[in-house]
Order: sequence, then C-alpha cells, then structure tokens
Amino acid sequence: MLSAGLVSRASDITYNIDQTIGTAHAVGTVTTDGTIGTLAGGNIVGFSLTVSDSSTSDMISSPTSDAVLIGNDLTATSTGLFFNFGDSASAGFGLTDPVQQNGICFVTQTGLCISNGVSIRIGVDGTYYTSSTISDVEQIASVSTPTATPEPSSIALLGTAVLSSFGLIRKRRLA
Repeated sequence: MLSAGLVSRASDITYNIDQTIGTAHAVGTVTTDGTIGTLAGGNIVGFSLTVSDSSTSDMISSPTSDAVLIGNDLTATSTGLFFNFGDSASAGFGLTDPVQQNGICFVTQTGLCISNGVSIRIGVDGTYYTSSTISDVEQIASVSTPTATPEPSSIALLGTAVLSSFGLIRKRRLA
C-alpha cells in the first residue's frame, strides 16, 4: 500500500531558449513533461517565445502556435535540451507560428522549416536568419536552476526514517 503512493510522473521541466543570429533574437521557454532522454512530440507540453530583429518583435506561444518535432534528435537532461545536428536523417525541432512566419527551428536537412541545411533558423515576419552550418550535438536550451526530482527510492528511505522515529518516540513513552 505504501509503494502505491510512490509511483508518480516526474515534474514538468521548463528550459530557457536564448538564440541570436545576426540581428535576430529568439528568447523564451519550452516546457517538457519531465522526460529525460530522447523526446517525442508529445513530450513538449508548452512554450512561449519572443522573436525579434532590428525592426520587429512578436510573441508566439502554445497552443495558438505549433511545436513540431521530426525525428529523434532532441534529447533532454535535467539541465538542458540538446539537438543532434550531425544526424544524416531528416530531423527538426521547431517552435513556430506558420501564419505569421515567426519562430525558431533547429534542422538537419534542407527543406525542413524552410531551411537551407543543417542550421538554426529564426523567422521574423517572413524574414529568415540562418546560422552557419553546425555538425555536432549542441545545447539549444538550458534550465536556469536545475530542478531536483526525488527518486522513489529516496522517498521510500525518507518514509522509513520517519516511521522509525515515530517507533522510537512511542517506545520511549511506553517505557
């Protein structure tokens, strides 16, 4: 019965995105469901992003905009999000407003997010700013203060300590 209460899902993790390409800037947050390791589209639970250049600034966010994940090149740790730009398969991760053509994309192939190849691309009102070619795994977002998620075994150990303390107190009162 005690172990039934120990099974739970990890807490959501919010990562900070801060990317600059030329005069374009994308800053904001992306929130995952707490999954550590390779992420799928369903692991992205929300985002809020401001994209700007020297003349325009616009905010996009879920659910009115799209979080798109193609392939398995986005991984999460307790401290950051990482994208594998070195994958030869078509893969991409984008936070975009397709109507206004605003957002940010991390891509491995030409054609995804209207990209010219392996790059980071920021779109601001139909103007696209593209990074130079990237060929490694790169951190694309970070957690400002890493969140500690207790493991079930740690919670069980704490519960055992509390129960033992109550037992000792009761034993002393009865003696």
